[in-house]
Amino acid sequence: MDESRDSIRAEASLPYGGLRVSSSRGGADIWRLGRGVVVIRLFGNGSSAFVKPIASAFTAAVEQGHLVRLFFEVAELVTYDSALRAELTAVFKASRPRIDCFHVLVASQITAMGASVASLALGGIIVSHTQREQFLEQLDKALSASSAVGVSAKALLEPTRESSRPRDIR
Repeated sequence: MDESRDSIRAEASLPYGGLRVSSSRGGADIWRLGRGVVVIRLFGNGSSAFVKPIASAFTAAVEQGHLVRLFFEVAELVTYDSALRAELTAVFKASRPRIDCFHVLVASQITAMGASVASLALGGIIVSHTQREQFLEQLDKALSASSAVGVSAKALLEPTRESSRPRDIR
């Protein structure tokens, strides 16, 4: 499904300074925390229109001069534009030496396959998790190591009404 022509809107009302961008069929929650931690939660249908705000957050973290710790929570992602994966992979590959770790929480075969393809292109750096608690444990370690104050993985990625409502997957 190609949502590249789908317009997105930004709502900067997430806790901990996060930004939500959404389309008519899905959304992306984006946070930059501490020194170099970037957390992305994708839900619904992942539009290629999300590439620019996600890439901007990643690039800003790289420009801080710290190694970047990437965390993608895609457990509620129903489907995604292949351009979303391909274009983000290209962005990450261009700054691959600046990536310290890359963790992905998957819940479907389509997202697991996408993470596997991206990991191959990035030299095998992506660690895929199917257990939420293991993913949150790794995020908590990264938040602690980056001196992020007043935030925990569980509080950050607590399901919201928007990200946890049933999806129309027509």
